[in-house]
Amino acid sequence: MKIGIRIQMLVFLFALLPFTNVALAEEVFEFNSYKDLMIYFQELGYTEESWESGNKEVHRVYLANMPSRWRGKHASEAEVRMKKEVFFRVLAPLILRSNELIMQDRVRLQSISEGSEVDAAWLSDLGMRYRVLESADDPVGPEQ
Repeated sequence: MKIGIRIQMLVFLFALLPFTNVALAEEVFEFNSYKDLMIYFQELGYTEESWESGNKEVHRVYLANMPSRWRGKHASEAEVRMKKEVFFRVLAPLILRSNELIMQDRVRLQSISEGSEVDAAWLSDLGMRYRVLESADDPVGPEQ
């Protein structure tokens, strides 16, 4: 019986409309090693060579689970260069998604500042997330 480390990955394909939050498809893949993960990235064309040739697309692949035993088995057999490639290919989609969510908040805040209807609950939640407010009951206004 082959014992491997199981890595789960979620792949989300998002609509191309800017700042949308609608997932079109979700697939779950399981990998036994970083090598399987890199083969999957190769199949997607999500490689260093592709990037250098001008394809700057970052595939929306999100690593959902990285078992702690990863360090014990696979981390020691992978070269530093390979670890960096896995790290950046896994981290880039997360950074882009975070930036998109921040931009959504920014667009909504700008519309409020331009006279759109104020959603106090949303503003309180936003203030709490950015630690501008200590409590959801704190007043929300221009001085915050």
